[in-house]
Amino acid sequence: MKFKINTPNIVHELIDGEVIIVNLKQGDYYSLLNTSAEIWTEIEREQSSAQIVAQLIQNYHEEPEIIAQGVQRFIDQLIEEGIITELAEDTPENEIVSHGFVNNGIDKPPGSSPNCVESV
Repeated sequence: MKFKINTPNIVHELIDGEVIIVNLKQGDYYSLLNTSAEIWTEIEREQSSAQIVAQLIQNYHEEPEIIAQGVQRFIDQLIEEGIITELAEDTPENEIVSHGFVNNGIDKPPGSSPNCVESV
């Protein structure tokens, strides 16, 4: 499944590795760092969840199942908050492209914290 950012209600900017997201309709503000920011970048490129997981598996030395579960939890949170929506199934698949993210280690698997998406 692929996803897209729920524009025009959602605006976002990447600043020094931190993704700042603002829900203009609800007035909520979100900050994404580290792995969450990487996942966001892939969502922005309309990568599928499988492509996102594959990219993170390349970047981190973690069990694929743990990464897949974390990515799914994070995506579920973004959908629940109305930040992203699912794209139609007929949207063509993009190839996985490495962005050269530096592996600074992963504190926890993506989505392992219940507050990966925090409203400030």
